[in-house]
Amino acid sequence: MQEENMKILITGAGGFAAARIIAAWKDRHEITGTGRAQLNFTNKEECLRVIGQVRPQIVIHCGAVSDVGACDKDPGHSYLVNVTGAENIALASRETGARMIFFSSDQVYFGNDVQEPHREDELLTPCRIYGKQKQEAEQRCLTAQPDTVALRMSWMFDNKKLSPREHDTLITSVRQAVSEKRRITYPIHDYRSITYVGEMIRHLETALTLPPGIYNFGSPNDLSTYHIVREFLSFQGTDETLLVPNKEAFAASPRNLRMDQEKLLRHGICFSDTLQTLKNCLQQDNMKP
Repeated sequence: MQEENMKILITGAGGFAAARIIAAWKDRHEITGTGRAQLNFTNKEECLRVIGQVRPQIVIHCGAVSDVGACDKDPGHSYLVNVTGAENIALASRETGARMIFFSSDQVYFGNDVQEPHREDELLTPCRIYGKQKQEAEQRCLTAQPDTVALRMSWMFDNKKLSPREHDTLITSVRQAVSEKRRITYPIHDYRSITYVGEMIRHLETALTLPPGIYNFGSPNDLSTYHIVREFLSFQGTDETLLVPNKEAFAASPRNLRMDQEKLLRHGICFSDTLQTLKNCLQQDNMKP
């Protein structure tokens, strides 16, 4: 159990992960959530001013351009947000004596030919702009604020959307398709850590005290994305014939974004596997698998 009433500033407060962290911790810690209106972290002086005024013990930097396609279309803008902005937060954290928790991404591994779960110390060769930017941001943050914990986040899901404007996740998008009796397709050559956001938040509090460095932070999973969705439909008792396997995507070179858990386990953090977190998530809305 972590110390109560810590003073924490969280960027990207309107985003998927940050909004849920704030909701989960609002009665446990003194939380300041910032969106662009409260903190434009692409401006170094503004970071120093706002973080200096709040004086948090910890800054959790969730804010980013996380849409991979948007990064490809406008890499200049996404670099300003994902790399320069992250470095600004790190510099301001060091200046004010705050520890930094940086939300990185499993996309740093997309491009490596490794087929077993990825380790934090392997050579990275990300093939998409977003992955390259997150890789650079990790290093810039650790240089600017040596007391930084960079967490490589997996693809996350929840059982509901907090607002109509929020993007869909695996569960909400599949449920919507099922309600409309639409066929859905997912690849059979795609393997990745897929994590219930509630499980992530449960372990994040422990991660606040990890030694500085880079950590994989998501559920282990050995099933393809297609098979995970099939299991989800089975849990719900939904017609599985709506699901069609995509046999072409990544067929020439299966995509593997699974993350090795050994480093986290050494520090007492153990994520449940994806299937178990699916069951846990469903139980949250009284759907007993």
